[in-house]
Amino acid sequence: MQFDLIIFDSDGVLVDSEPIVNRVFVEMLGEFGFVLDLEETLKEFCGGSLESRLNVAEERLGWKAPRGFVAALEARFNKATERDLKPVPGVPAVLGKLQLPWCVASNGSQENIRRCLGLVGLLELYSPKLFSAMDVPRAKPAPDVYLYAAKCMGVEPAQCAVVEDSLAGVQAGRDAGMIVFGYAGRTSPQLLREAGARVFHSMSDLPGLLEPE
Repeated sequence: MQFDLIIFDSDGVLVDSEPIVNRVFVEMLGEFGFVLDLEETLKEFCGGSLESRLNVAEERLGWKAPRGFVAALEARFNKATERDLKPVPGVPAVLGKLQLPWCVASNGSQENIRRCLGLVGLLELYSPKLFSAMDVPRAKPAPDVYLYAAKCMGVEPAQCAVVEDSLAGVQAGRDAGMIVFGYAGRTSPQLLREAGARVFHSMSDLPGLLEPE
């Protein structure tokens, strides 16, 4: 089919930030005496909001984040990304080839999306439109931010392609009535496929997948 708009998730799709935020989160919980597995938590929390991480910690560990925890986590994350953040391999070349309009829709805040894209040079190169789940009633896996992005860009949901790497994001895109392409960078391709995504393994494959069939 012919797409009129490509909507990219940010974390894990454009910027490789998921391992960084997960490492910081696990380290900070470790300071409260909780030992969590880095790889397992990365799989579980991939694509989730900070709120969802905190909810899981409260339910599973019986721990509630103290006042100042979120601010401290954000400060550590910012410092770590300044040192370690990189674009997802192949992304700059892919964006340079795209002929279709595109934008970014993320569970992160506008400030964080802008900051991360800026750190890896994508914001300066492309100045994309950015949409945050904080501007809509519900974060992913609800479809709100994708529907909001399509509406603002003047495109019908059925004419949109979503590029995601998480199960929550795939669900959001599917429930928005969009075609979802699942990047199997850190998420099981089988799980992405079962969630309803068209799976691909390398960003270099994406332009060909977006061409009219």
